[in-house]
Amino acid sequence: MNVVIEGGEVVSTEAHVDAITWGDLHSTNAQPEVVEASLGMLDTLHPTYQFLHDIMEGASINRHVRKHKAIHEKFTTWLRGLNRVAAELSK
Repeated sequence: MNVVIEGGEVVSTEAHVDAITWGDLHSTNAQPEVVEASLGMLDTLHPTYQFLHDIMEGASINRHVRKHKAIHEKFTTWLRGLNRVAAELSK
């Protein structure tokens, strides 16, 4: 991703990107290996700008998990300590 090739020849391995958009980060359930790989991308690509979205999982207010429809999922959310918006935002 940081290699520039012109006319079939490698002319640089120090290229960078203007921006990276990180999607679906979901900080409360991020996988350590994904975080580590992402940090490695930063070290390699040196983006000028970074855009973040979906950094909150939204487990506390998930519209797909309503009252009695998914009580087991709601219980799991409670066990994880994510049953209140304030608790989820503090993690």
